[in-house]
Amino acid sequence: MCQNSIDAKPAGFDYTGRSLEMSLLRRYLIRAAQELRHNPKARAKASQVLEEDVKPRAKQAWREAQPKIENAKLGLKHFAQRVRDEYRKGRDGKSA
Repeated sequence: MCQNSIDAKPAGFDYTGRSLEMSLLRRYLIRAAQELRHNPKARAKASQVLEEDVKPRAKQAWREAQPKIENAKLGLKHFAQRVRDEYRKGRDGKSA
């Protein structure tokens, strides 16, 4: 396929348009789910890791992200208000 072709796909994509990395990740997740379904010992270990490691880290990350989220929310509200005010000025003929 010619590199200048409109139909050329970027490196890392298969013929369906999905990235190869996502396809690989999907296969790994399916394989892990099959292993957990058939192996009670692996299922117990996964449950333990989830409860003792993943959940506490996720909760801590969420707590740490809250101030940044609130700050972004306020900034977006202020930006939207400025845009709204400028739009209204232009609509009402008040701008130069």
